[in-house]
Amino acid sequence: MKLQDKVAIVTGGSRGIGACVAREFAAQGAKVVVNYLNSQEKADVIVADIIKQGGLAIAVQADVSQQSGIDTLVEQACTAFGGVDILVNNAGWATLERLQDITLADTKKQFELNVFGPIFLTQKVSAIMPTGSVIINISSIAAKGGAGGSIYSATKAAINTLTKCYAAELGDKGIRVNAIAPGAVETDLYIEAGLFKREDEIIGQTPLKRLGQPQDIASLALFLASEDSSWITGEVIQISGGRFMS
Repeated sequence: MKLQDKVAIVTGGSRGIGACVAREFAAQGAKVVVNYLNSQEKADVIVADIIKQGGLAIAVQADVSQQSGIDTLVEQACTAFGGVDILVNNAGWATLERLQDITLADTKKQFELNVFGPIFLTQKVSAIMPTGSVIINISSIAAKGGAGGSIYSATKAAINTLTKCYAAELGDKGIRVNAIAPGAVETDLYIEAGLFKREDEIIGQTPLKRLGQPQDIASLALFLASEDSSWITGEVIQISGGRFMS
């Protein structure tokens, strides 16, 4: 059990990558806080499955783009399990508009959830984390930039920079901070963002000739959360089936 008795918060943990990370961590002995915004039924199913398998988990509804939601999430995690050892900043939202279609409302929503949320949740959690704790930010290959989706790309570029900054700041507390930057992963967000329309093109550009699956990301998250990666911090690790190699 690589995460025995560790307490892990997974934001956006009711579906996609977050749900898979929550299950993977629980299978390795972690007590998991499954955060969700709207998908209570899905979150409850994940928690029930974890408990059925002999694990410990709770579901917490909280909007992590707002300070009140961050406070609620951390307080409930501490009440249930006594503290926090692992934080996975996974909750996010994306639109892929081109420049002339960008709106202020969409821009604010993406920055509040994708950037401000991780900043202030990391701030609150790192203040109470013990030595040896871990923060994992879910970034994206989109941080490299490209036509369309400039706001989402900017939020993920910000996450990459924040990852390095906070790794430097928190290292003397024994807290490691890393980011995972997935390519195209077959999730609800992949559908909602319209990437499925380019699926043949994406697979054709990928040496391993398939889309990523949430389990691919969860396996890497487990490695980064465990002592197997105890001398790794400040890294942004790309995982794209070889589609992006630099």
